[in-house]
Amino acid sequence: MKNYYLIPALSSNPTILRRTLELITPEKITIPTHADRFSPHDVICHLNDWEPIMREERMKLAFANPGAAFLAYDEGEMAIERNYAARDLQQQLAEFVSERAKTIEFVQSLSEEDWKKTAYHPERGEVTLSDLVNMVACHDIYHVDQLWAVIP
Repeated sequence: MKNYYLIPALSSNPTILRRTLELITPEKITIPTHADRFSPHDVICHLNDWEPIMREERMKLAFANPGAAFLAYDEGEMAIERNYAARDLQQQLAEFVSERAKTIEFVQSLSEEDWKKTAYHPERGEVTLSDLVNMVACHDIYHVDQLWAVIP
């Protein structure tokens, strides 16, 4: 795939997230950024949980079994079930960085034809492997924007 900016975006987004977190005051780190949104702390837990889901359960499913359907998750329920509040922020950030490296390694292994393979998202319909990889980079930026809302 001739998307020259995708790997650099996937690679730099964890650094952007870390630098953004450094700008958030300690008293705001565990307060939701808006009604029905995650706190900055929970954003990192969320991204850490979603990285392997996107790679292992979605990208690799589309790669190995084109046309297969994957599961939908309730992100709010996941946060409660996985007890985000009790997780260490720095550990979650480190794990996210490690998981992202695995995602980049997988993405770099894809052939031109692999990018066109599809899977079925229960809420969005058919998505290509290219769509899924781009969703990861865009999802990061969606949450970076959310975090900037609480920076003084």
